[in-house]
Amino acid sequence: MGEDLPRNVFTQWRHWCRFPHYFFDDPKMAGIEKLYDSVRTPIVAVNALDDLWALPQSRDAFVRFYSSAPVSRIDLNPNVLSGTVGHMGYFRKSAEPLWQATLDWFTDIERKNESAIHP
Repeated sequence: MGEDLPRNVFTQWRHWCRFPHYFFDDPKMAGIEKLYDSVRTPIVAVNALDDLWALPQSRDAFVRFYSSAPVSRIDLNPNVLSGTVGHMGYFRKSAEPLWQATLDWFTDIERKNESAIHP
């Protein structure tokens, strides 16, 4: 799927995957939800519907901790590309037709920020 993970990263992720709410339930990470709650930056959370590693339900369980940020959730239909997207396919050249929507999202955020600063 990509590059090999360093052993300590794999071990840490495996540890967190044993908790129902990932690292949010890890006693060693107590209070992390407060950090997530402090984020106010707009977020777009995109999942490919053919991603077997991170389903939309997984994304939703994670982004719910950004309780103070405006979050847009997008489910990518791989049929748009006439192929697969999977877990990392969004970053492949074949997904280039999808990138414009992301660029448009950033442009919209920038415009909103500009109009808030200079009404």
